[in-house]
Amino acid sequence: MNAVYDKTNSELYSARNFHQPINFYCAAPRAKYVQLAGDFNHWHPITMHPRDDGWWSIQVMLVHGHHQSRFLVDGQPMLE
Repeated sequence: MNAVYDKTNSELYSARNFHQPINFYCAAPRAKYVQLAGDFNHWHPITMHPRDDGWWSIQVMLVHGHHQSRFLVDGQPMLE
């Protein structure tokens, strides 16, 4: 049986089921690498992309709601 048929229309089209691109930015001009970890990726760090202006960025597809995250600069947690 298909799980889609077990859900009502309001559940199928709920914001909880839609992913949206969310941009993360971290200012770390002297960093060798910056990573992002959060509850959305089971706290497994993903490497961010450096920009010429000293900022690092990454876009992550997330569902609507609250999420916890942390930047790791050269492997060390950064205070936000």
